[in-house]
Amino acid sequence: MSQLVRTVTDRRVVVEAGEQLKVVRTSTERRVAVALAGIRGPGGSGPSYIHTQAVAQSSWTVVHNLGRHPLVDVEVSNEAVQARVTYPNNTSALVEFTSPQIGKAYCY
Repeated sequence: MSQLVRTVTDRRVVVEAGEQLKVVRTSTERRVAVALAGIRGPGGSGPSYIHTQAVAQSSWTVVHNLGRHPLVDVEVSNEAVQARVTYPNNTSALVEFTSPQIGKAYCY
């Protein structure tokens, strides 16, 4: 069986349908964040915080106050979508789109 190796460049990872993702951390890396859009698997509890964006904006500031960088799932029109998520600090996340959107951000 061949092994698929993808190189992470510019902090973006693309995983095709049906592929599995394994993140290996070396001693020179500080942190790795991976966000995948799709259906959440079974198990686990619900989100720790839900942000509702009622006014269309291309940039959402999500103040979650969790004291960490959570996984953030984003929905627009009840559909999982890809968005750029950055963490200015341990209590908030910045979700960015190419055009203004309304929807929800689920922090896990």
